[in-house]
Amino acid sequence: MLNDTVKPVSKSSPDTTCVIPDVPAEYTGGIERLQKFIQTNLKYPDEALELGIEGNVLVEFVVEPTGELSNIKIVKPLHKECDKEVIRLIKKMPKWIPAKKNNNFVRTTFRIPVYFSS
Repeated sequence: MLNDTVKPVSKSSPDTTCVIPDVPAEYTGGIERLQKFIQTNLKYPDEALELGIEGNVLVEFVVEPTGELSNIKIVKPLHKECDKEVIRLIKKMPKWIPAKKNNNFVRTTFRIPVYFSS
């Protein structure tokens, strides 16, 4: 499930993040396509698999007004190799449909859980 929780940034900052957009950012094709992208592209790290590590990594990123993703960071880590894999996965994502506020594209922050289960 996607969470459009965002962190406010100073209004004078060029990287102002919209706290509550009128229209939230969306992965092109919707949540089902996002889940399919994750299923298709996520690689379970060998080390984590051998250690029997299961659980989720919570990742946060900014959807820019251009639809590009930036400021990727792990909010809830699981294992160093799983965390690195989630960052790789997010960097590989295609552009999103950016959020809108007052009919203008704006920056928003998203959090997505990525599950590792054998």
